[in-house]
Amino acid sequence: MKRLSSLLFFLGACLWSHSCLLYAGSLADSTAHIYKTAESLNPEPANATTQNSGLLPNVSSGFLNKQEDTIAIKPTSPNAKNRETVVGPLSKKQAVSFVPLSPSPLAVSLEKKATIPLPRFEIVEPMSIVLDQQTRTVLTMKKNILNTIQTIPSFINENYAEEVLMYAAQREPDELLKKIDDFKGKYYCRKILERCAYYAPLSIRRYMYTPRHSVSVLLQSSPDPVVKKILELHQEIGYQSKPLLLLNNLMDNTIDTKQAMAICQEPKVLFSEIVQIISKPDYIGKYSIDHVMGDFSLRFIREINDKVAGGNFQPFGCIEELSSADLYFLMLYGRDEIFTSTFNGLFNRFMKKLPEQDGEDFLQSVNQNQFRDFISMCSSFGRMEEFLAKFSPEAKEKLLIAYTSNLESQKDDLTSVVLVVEAITNMTDSKLLALLQTNIKKEYERVKASDDQIGISLYGVLSSMISGNAQVEEGWYKKVSRQFKITPVSSLRSSELFDTTDVCVEQMYFYNDADGKGSYINFLNTYRSESNWGFEDKGPYVRIYSKKGLKVEIFANKPELEVEGVTAINNYFKEKYLLPVVVVHRGHSVYTESTLEKIPPSSKLIFVGSCGGFYKISIALKNAPDAHIIATKQIGTKALNDAMLYALNENIRKGNDIEWNDFWDKMRSRFGNNQYFSDYIPPNKNLESIFIRAYYKILGV
Repeated sequence: MKRLSSLLFFLGACLWSHSCLLYAGSLADSTAHIYKTAESLNPEPANATTQNSGLLPNVSSGFLNKQEDTIAIKPTSPNAKNRETVVGPLSKKQAVSFVPLSPSPLAVSLEKKATIPLPRFEIVEPMSIVLDQQTRTVLTMKKNILNTIQTIPSFINENYAEEVLMYAAQREPDELLKKIDDFKGKYYCRKILERCAYYAPLSIRRYMYTPRHSVSVLLQSSPDPVVKKILELHQEIGYQSKPLLLLNNLMDNTIDTKQAMAICQEPKVLFSEIVQIISKPDYIGKYSIDHVMGDFSLRFIREINDKVAGGNFQPFGCIEELSSADLYFLMLYGRDEIFTSTFNGLFNRFMKKLPEQDGEDFLQSVNQNQFRDFISMCSSFGRMEEFLAKFSPEAKEKLLIAYTSNLESQKDDLTSVVLVVEAITNMTDSKLLALLQTNIKKEYERVKASDDQIGISLYGVLSSMISGNAQVEEGWYKKVSRQFKITPVSSLRSSELFDTTDVCVEQMYFYNDADGKGSYINFLNTYRSESNWGFEDKGPYVRIYSKKGLKVEIFANKPELEVEGVTAINNYFKEKYLLPVVVVHRGHSVYTESTLEKIPPSSKLIFVGSCGGFYKISIALKNAPDAHIIATKQIGTKALNDAMLYALNENIRKGNDIEWNDFWDKMRSRFGNNQYFSDYIPPNKNLESIFIRAYYKILGV
């Protein structure tokens, strides 16, 4: 019986297989006949290209309707003259008829109208950026120029050394001048120093007090007119240095030395004079001016903030007499600590001083200096439409096109580009979006046509990030988003935070001011009362360590010993072969850059607790592009900082992966009513971090 059953089963299987083969053959014959008939009625043009859908072979491009992806086949019975009609793309022009070759399951299935899909499979390969090794090396070195300056001896004999040092002279002249002994033997050394003098005359002036210093000696014989003027002023201005901020006007004889010294005695007058200088196409002293303007602006902003917080009746009294240009640059240079109420007050006064339809003339009067940042700032605070109302329709379109054009020129400082990304991502006006997105596509095609690999990378990542809100060219944006795939920052795995010895090392930076001291005391109190954590005083710094769970060690310098403490911690790290993977900045915003410049490549999680720290995180990302960053756009408070840091460290101690959506939901449930919480940006919402990570990844640097 078993043998008989097996035999019957075998015969059944054979018959089933034979039926399948007959069905497949009949289907293939019928399908082939459909296409043969269609081709006879629609002969393919000689220059037509043949496409293969992957389902039906040899489909002529002249036969497929681009608007429809299906061919419907409507069969008829023998009573209907034994004809069958193909209804689909061709039916709008003509019917296609055929006679079935033989009865088959297909004929039966066609008794009901059938639709055969013709899917289009477009393989989109990830974009590959091709850079030669030297270009890639130079980009890598420029990405973190501060670190590069510390390693000058390692590349000083390379043929790209001069290019890198010239860049350093523009971006970080103070640090470069300290390393003069590493390149003073090179023929281009004086050229480097002259570049430093052009961008940072105040920095050069410090070396004039020591005539035998290499910087002084090398510049004494320089024929450069800027250097000559600095040497001349050094003898005239005594111990004052601020007149060198007006070097541009002194060089073109707009003012003399005596007038420059008088101007520098009045901060507001000096501020306005500098505004006139930076409103010119090219000016001397950009590095020095940027630093001083930042300090001036923050003083104004902090005074206003304090008065607003204190309920002062006239918090903006100190800036009422400033011009529209003064207010424009005050908002830009004081951005780190501008709060919503402060911005609105400044913006309202700025707008009142601009006549109707005068926006274009105003931007031209300041040489469009930082205009992208200003538009992005207006968008961030919800005042963009009001500013654009000051432009005629033609001028408005021209401005918005310029806003997204030639962004590759900003490749050395991606902050402006990131602000453009953020503004477009948050924009809701469909007409504005359509205009901007249309131009971004044109700009991408422009850099692609010129084979500009940097431009392709920049516009490709930008297009990918805004593709989800595409108002135009949706197919193109979808394709680019697949070519430049953005890796989501959804979670931070616990395993990434522990070294080979299974220790998570965290370093906190505190500074010697009121904010730093207050934050430090709050930090200590947070852990001292917790049984899972221990405390150890190491003199210039403290060590907080976990008693239970995974091993976590937190090192924090004492604020009054900021230099000694940081040095001692770093020495301990070297001795024990430790690298910090979590880095935290605490204290005032003026110290934010100092902390972020020290970020090591080992960093996986960075917390910037200072006011406006969000706008400085690009500094950290240059050295640790894969780090997850938490920062605030406005006010940072020790209450929120310590609570979030403690929650993060508890997750780390317990060995939990940090899922950012879940973590942030928990923080929102605790602090959602805090007016400052909404200004904190988690890693998965940090567009600057996401953009810079993707940009450097596609470049391979």
